[in-house]
Amino acid sequence: MKPRFYLDAAGGAEVSGAHPVRSEAEFLRLALEERPLLVQGDALCRWARRYGAGRGLSTQDVVAPTTRLQGLLPNLPLPDARAALARWPDLAQAASAEELAQVVLNTATPVGEPRHAAQWLLWWAGAEAEPPAAQALMRHLGTALAAELSERWRQVYEATAAGGRAAADALLRGWLRLDGSEASDWPRPFPVPLTEVASEPLRAALLRATAERGLAVYRDLRERQADPQLLALAGSVAGEWLRHHPGELNREVLREVQDHLSKGLYEALLAGLPRPLPPLPPPDVSAWAEWMTADYLPYRSWDGADHGALRPHLRQFVEHFLPVYAAALNGGAHAERLIWQRSAALTSQPSVTLVAVCDGLHLHDLAILQRELAGHDSGGRLTLARQDVVFGALPTITSRAKPALFCGVSPAQAGTQPPLGFSSTREGEVAKALQQATPGTVVFWNIPEPDATYHKAESLDRARDEVAARLAVTAKRLLGLLSALPAGLPVQLVVTTDHGRLLRTSARLATPPAGFTPEGRAAYGIWADIPAEGFRLEENLARLGRSRFGLTEDAAALFSDDTFVDSAGRGGHVICPHGGLSPEEVLLPWAVYVRDLAFRPPTLSAEGIGQAEEAGTFTLTLTNPNSVPLTVERLGGSLGTQVADWTAWTVPPQSQGRVTLALASWPTSAALAGLTLRATVRAPQGAAQDVAVTLNLKSEELYTSTSDILGDLL
Repeated sequence: MKPRFYLDAAGGAEVSGAHPVRSEAEFLRLALEERPLLVQGDALCRWARRYGAGRGLSTQDVVAPTTRLQGLLPNLPLPDARAALARWPDLAQAASAEELAQVVLNTATPVGEPRHAAQWLLWWAGAEAEPPAAQALMRHLGTALAAELSERWRQVYEATAAGGRAAADALLRGWLRLDGSEASDWPRPFPVPLTEVASEPLRAALLRATAERGLAVYRDLRERQADPQLLALAGSVAGEWLRHHPGELNREVLREVQDHLSKGLYEALLAGLPRPLPPLPPPDVSAWAEWMTADYLPYRSWDGADHGALRPHLRQFVEHFLPVYAAALNGGAHAERLIWQRSAALTSQPSVTLVAVCDGLHLHDLAILQRELAGHDSGGRLTLARQDVVFGALPTITSRAKPALFCGVSPAQAGTQPPLGFSSTREGEVAKALQQATPGTVVFWNIPEPDATYHKAESLDRARDEVAARLAVTAKRLLGLLSALPAGLPVQLVVTTDHGRLLRTSARLATPPAGFTPEGRAAYGIWADIPAEGFRLEENLARLGRSRFGLTEDAAALFSDDTFVDSAGRGGHVICPHGGLSPEEVLLPWAVYVRDLAFRPPTLSAEGIGQAEEAGTFTLTLTNPNSVPLTVERLGGSLGTQVADWTAWTVPPQSQGRVTLALASWPTSAALAGLTLRATVRAPQGAAQDVAVTLNLKSEELYTSTSDILGDLL
């Protein structure tokens, strides 16, 4: 039963639907009516209480919101209490200091949690902390909360109660490790995203410091393992600084800061670097991927490249590639690198496999698609488990190469074998096939891009921009398909293509061999005098025999930068054509992502015994519990800087690796106690992380400062 009389002895309370009464006469006039009354004043409330008790009418004590708020914060002045309630009306419903804080911070996080402390500090950095009345409320609230907390988080509330915004700023900078003052037992990373308002003064401080000390600011923050959000700010500031100090920029510096640069800033800095002519292609097949990505493609795609200087590279590559391809095709070494062998092996995988066949995707395009996948994969559901280059079917023309990929056999056999799984160019049909798939099922999404865009583009620059935009859409579509599948279903994504393409505009100048019909940078016909090796290199092209190269007819493929005139003999220019034998046309991307692959940090330890101040070695051990390889890129800490001749070291999935490292001077026992060692570890496609190394090192010394070397003589 609702109360008839609400008793507000102190005054100021409000009750919806109750009529306020402030005198005995008014009370007596309204007391017998049915509507509830809000009785105000101490004497009148005592009288109304007796009246209600005598008549059997219910009463309820109420207090003003300001009184209620001051009951929780006794020292809060009345004007500040009124201002706080006007700003946050829900404060009137709070029953504790913790609930008051949750209203102001707009959070359900309990006090005492790291997230609450972080939100508290960010509040002080924001615009809501500007009014003096708001600051007064939070100072009093900080005092109340500090009294309820243990030592770990009391400092946050106690310090801001005393020092306000300045104290909050100092605590925030310490938590992020901006100033070197380390909150040792506070969790990393910072548990909530930094607001724009909070980031701005941090960025301003980084700008000032970087203007004075250059890249040393970013390096210092990495060395002290500053918070990732702060490192991202510092990296962007360092990148902008490098724009204005090009003399400090080189490839090593760019690699150092690239994890914390935006795509646009990274590409702008990269474009400003001169690119050296790559070395000639290595004969070792396993080194081709590294040569392509680290040496050849950066130069080939550079606007300032001298493509004529690459003619020896192209010819030598073809001299290496064709015998290897032919041998692999006929069951020899490297058969596993043939793209149709890779696709055939997918049917034995214990997962549903979506194969995104992006028509004409070269390795640079893959990098764009991967950045977009990483950017849109906000939940971190995809892990790059494998990335390699494979041999595309020759010649690199869609009508010849794609059936081999879909059927898992060579081009000559593709017409006799069924496809490995469902394929479609329509996203809806692919989604339906995936919903019905079970582990071992392969579904091909036959994506016409980026090939269609390259063929229609008006210029090379226009093609690059339009392809980047279409690949961004493709990335979102792929993530949507994978996200729609049941959470417990093992799923992997393979990103590949049917052929690559020349990375430049090409002139239709080449004439095909007599009797051959041209198609792009390839031509087909009959070759009568085929040599035993099955191919012959001419000035700008290679002739390929059908038997040796698994073709339905003999072919010719260009390795120069030209394109064949069309069947009518017409010339002109073509943007990024294909069909030839350049490295970017025949070495194709094969990237495998695994959905929802758990990732756990590795454990590292260093063990060794050495003679103090003499040369020595120790063993670094890494245990990788993950299903992806981990690479230790560099070592840091006071011991890491003493390691000579460090090179990147990769430990395979679910394995333990060891490497022996040399020190020019083994540390003394006294020095060992202060040494630290950290490893910068990277998983495929992931941001680098610094991991502490457990040190188990001992020093053997001839004598110590406490040894009594004369004792036996006395």
